[in-house]
Amino acid sequence: MSSPDAGEGGHARKGSPRKAGQRAERIRMKHRIRREAERRLAEMRATPTLREIYAPRMIFAAIFLLAVLGAVLIRRADRYKRREEVRAIPHRTAIRSLDTLATALGRFRLHAGRFPTTEEGLASLNKDLGIPGWDGPYLVQLFDDPWGRDYHYEGPASPDALPVLFCLGPDGELRTPDDLRPGADYFDPGTAWTNGWRHRWERLPEISE
Repeated sequence: MSSPDAGEGGHARKGSPRKAGQRAERIRMKHRIRREAERRLAEMRATPTLREIYAPRMIFAAIFLLAVLGAVLIRRADRYKRREEVRAIPHRTAIRSLDTLATALGRFRLHAGRFPTTEEGLASLNKDLGIPGWDGPYLVQLFDDPWGRDYHYEGPASPDALPVLFCLGPDGELRTPDDLRPGADYFDPGTAWTNGWRHRWERLPEISE
């Protein structure tokens, strides 16, 4: 009786040499992949040598990372400090802003011979409204008070009087005890500023007539 593995004529069938070679190649490939994985895992677990740690490129990379981290931390700390200053001491921020506005108004008067009218308002400090003698801008931009409201301005009642400039304070109501005002001396720019004055085209070279 012929064997089940026998073909016609009773001859046993043998595996194809090509298939056997393919199986052997797959086995070798698996071994190579396993060895490569083990090698990379060993490299990841290995402790770097002192020579690798103190290599110049490693030192430069560490210095660069520390510099970037320091710059980010300083910037965040500065933002946090300014934010906390506005939140914790808004009155101080408002007073500084009022003094800045008063100084700009004094410079306006030096050139125009008068303070802005109520209608011209604080906008005349950084916009040329066609006022004779105007030589601004005297402010880069107008800004709100720490409570998000406009600063209140009224032109002087007479040529020798000072304008009315104040902040409504935290209550936001007009002419109440918490209103804040600048120092009267800030409306006079003084001779030091006058002697050092330069034309706006020299101060702002990017602007052309």
